[in-house]
Amino acid sequence: MAAKTELGRFPTADRVIFLVFLILISTPLVVLIGLPIPISESTRKSYELMNSLKSGDVLVMCFEMDVGAFPALGPGDMAALKHAFTMVKEKGIKVIIFGTYESGVKIYIDKILQETKEYWESLNYGVDWVNFGWIPGHETAMATFARDVHTACSVDVYGTPVDELPIMKDIKTINDVTGIWYTTYSSPDMLPRQWSPLEWPGLKWTICSTLFGTVSWLMPYVNAGSITSYVADQRGGAEYEVLIGKRGLGCKFMDAQSLGHIYGIALIIGSNVYYLYTHAKKPKRKEE
Repeated sequence: MAAKTELGRFPTADRVIFLVFLILISTPLVVLIGLPIPISESTRKSYELMNSLKSGDVLVMCFEMDVGAFPALGPGDMAALKHAFTMVKEKGIKVIIFGTYESGVKIYIDKILQETKEYWESLNYGVDWVNFGWIPGHETAMATFARDVHTACSVDVYGTPVDELPIMKDIKTINDVTGIWYTTYSSPDMLPRQWSPLEWPGLKWTICSTLFGTVSWLMPYVNAGSITSYVADQRGGAEYEVLIGKRGLGCKFMDAQSLGHIYGIALIIGSNVYYLYTHAKKPKRKEE
């Protein structure tokens, strides 16, 4: 059985190295540094699609999420919500919010709405935007929404019947929706299967916000046009924050990650320089 290593047995230099690392990655989470973040083509395209919405257009924001994935995809969703609510105010678009995956969806939606309250609290709920929370059924619910919106969204989170919500008066099928922001931390297959712009002529585009590990999964759909664009993980969320001019949690995470990488590179360079310097100072053994 291996002997236990006590903390006190670690050299002081090791403790200092780890302490500095913890300070470096923790500081940006408290104070935004604002290191440069190059914008990927997919995130820029997603922003431009969202920004192309005009007065009277309808945007559906479907969050197939749970709070466990908030650190990864929450920054992008909050940035997209800020963008959407700003366009409600400035352009007069309409926003419909819900999720169909599992009951945790409602908790997730409540969380991101709480974090973006200043953007929607002055809007006219039921006229400018509406929240249907969790609609049970996942892909079945998505299919129902596509063909009969009022059946899928019978009441909002406050129990108000859909027929009493002015925003929903002329929204009968997905052909009455202009664009969709769809966030998933699992399979993206349901989006092109049920809500593809290739199948529904009224639907102009769809954006999939997803984890990095899922990007290769959805690329065939993107190449075929059944998903128009995508935003990838925490990094994509940070890029979107930069594009809307509202750096937030995503940029803080990227600052922490960048500082950690810079520190790691500095340690590698420094340790090699130290090794070469000390090695050069050692006297060479004379050959016998």
